[in-house]
Amino acid sequence: MKKRVNRYSADIESPLATLCYGLFSLLVGAWLVWDALNFRLVTFAADAAYWEYVAVLREWLANPAAPANPQVAATSLSARFMPYFWLLATAGRTLDLTAVQLMAVSTVVNFALLVIGLKLFLQAYFRNGWAPFVGLVVLLTFAGTGLFEANVYQLRNLFYVAGYPASFAFGLSLVAFWLTLAVLRDDLRPVLAVPVLGVVAALLFLSDPLTGVFGIVGCFLLAVTEPLGSRRTVGLALGALATGMVAAELWPYFSVWKLTLGLYPGAAAPALADAAALTPVERFAAQAWAHPLYNPTFVLGTLGLSLLGLPLVGWMLLTRQHWFIVLGTLSMLLPYVLNLFIPVTDGPAYLLLAAVYLQLAVVWGWLTLIEAWDQIPRPMLARPALLASAVTGAAVVAGNLWMAALEFDGRTLQPGTLSVVSQRTDDAADLFTQYRALLDPVADDAVVLAAARTGWVVPAVKGKVVSLLHANPLLSDQRERLEATEDFFSRPASDLRRVQVAQDYAAEYVIVDAANSLRSAELDDWLQRFAQPVNQSGELWLYRLTPAVQAIKLPEPAPALAAENSAATTARPTDDAPAPAKPARSSRPAAASTPPPAEPEPAAEDEAPRSYGAPIAAPILDPERHGA
Repeated sequence: MKKRVNRYSADIESPLATLCYGLFSLLVGAWLVWDALNFRLVTFAADAAYWEYVAVLREWLANPAAPANPQVAATSLSARFMPYFWLLATAGRTLDLTAVQLMAVSTVVNFALLVIGLKLFLQAYFRNGWAPFVGLVVLLTFAGTGLFEANVYQLRNLFYVAGYPASFAFGLSLVAFWLTLAVLRDDLRPVLAVPVLGVVAALLFLSDPLTGVFGIVGCFLLAVTEPLGSRRTVGLALGALATGMVAAELWPYFSVWKLTLGLYPGAAAPALADAAALTPVERFAAQAWAHPLYNPTFVLGTLGLSLLGLPLVGWMLLTRQHWFIVLGTLSMLLPYVLNLFIPVTDGPAYLLLAAVYLQLAVVWGWLTLIEAWDQIPRPMLARPALLASAVTGAAVVAGNLWMAALEFDGRTLQPGTLSVVSQRTDDAADLFTQYRALLDPVADDAVVLAAARTGWVVPAVKGKVVSLLHANPLLSDQRERLEATEDFFSRPASDLRRVQVAQDYAAEYVIVDAANSLRSAELDDWLQRFAQPVNQSGELWLYRLTPAVQAIKLPEPAPALAAENSAATTARPTDDAPAPAKPARSSRPAAASTPPPAEPEPAAEDEAPRSYGAPIAAPILDPERHGA
């Protein structure tokens, strides 16, 4: 039998580099695990995507065979019903874990995947034992201060996003890059590596389509730029990627291709369906550039030291080296720029993925300084350049540790002004504790009517809501739902309009934020007549609607009881806007008076189906794809 020869045989191990990487990973990981299991910094953020993920896991734990929408009382599903969360929920039922505990498990798994992926890929790609350590330092510390969002892995932001599906997909992308190199260089037996690469590609695409595009495009670029790849190995790698992307469409809960292209009716920016609505010039003139990630000041604050990679990418282009980094930067900037002229799903967020390639360029520049130290004869500037880079890196790490410590102390570094501001009091309870106390009287499947921001946490604890703070592409009527809650809470709507909203969505409870200065003046009076206060937690009040609300017969056909003076209220900020530090009106909700004497029996309600079917065994969950 012919002996297999590993064509990738460079000696790149460095004991000191491995020790530094292990210690730095261990310190960051220990802090992250402590937070995930104890403090949970993300649970102090009312608008975090974390609450949506907890709601999905909670729904899957309660209804493993036929989950419903995790946030609203509707038969539509959620794009968060992904294989990764299915595995987490399966483990949770086996080990008797809660949804919040499973998010802690996700944090640990995702960070471990990140550390392993960086170690494997960067060492294999740069062929330098210091690459993983330098890459981890750059990834965690070189981003700016402008954005708390998935796919930004700055140290302080990592405590908020480490458990997210995007973080899982990012770590898996690094593993996929290493697998692609292994296939191209024939380091692993194709009979094992190629199927694994296909499965990883499918998981990438299903876990987070945006980050999945980053991972799959990166694998494709490696396949076409890796100099050690042969025609056979390139074909194997591309075939595995294509097979994985096609196989991902078999997932029964949603169509990943429709989701990526923005073709679901609730998509925020349908990339193909609305492409003909505006010409590119009209779209640009309609302020498609108004997103914060197109604001130059905000972009500079968000990218921070990652911008050092721009001239390095330019140098790589001129010297025709590291085409993976050059083409990766351009491929991520392309949809970011195109979104100004044609709608691209999550178009602005591609800038954050382009920043990852800029950070890889910074890693290459730093490694070049390290390699200069070992050259014979040693360049004259090698010593001062390497010393300056080490001092700068230590200062940047120290600054990021300080910014992360501020978050745990209830303060934050404000973007732009770079001033430290307070964001919560010392004795403030996390939102999960606060809402668990507030929702104690609420049944698990009860519908709670709340403003979108106020109700965002509710489904992660108990009950369902009417409108969502962050869009769910599979929920076709989310715009109408948001309008309904704004009519109920923020606009001077009539009593019948509020009754209509409560009846349309079978609401049983109402949550009022007493600190919300945008609350309609008529709301307290309506609650006095149609609801009773049953609980309070901080500034949040929980009301139970009386049976009289469901008993009221609206005119037939029910008119569109729109908000009064709608022309004057359209320009008014919604209750989802950040509340001012000292609200103009912060009165406590008035106590409920005696309900109307006549209380006819409520009309019978038609019970809606819980879902469209069961997972995998009977894949009929997506009605548009499977005809349910």
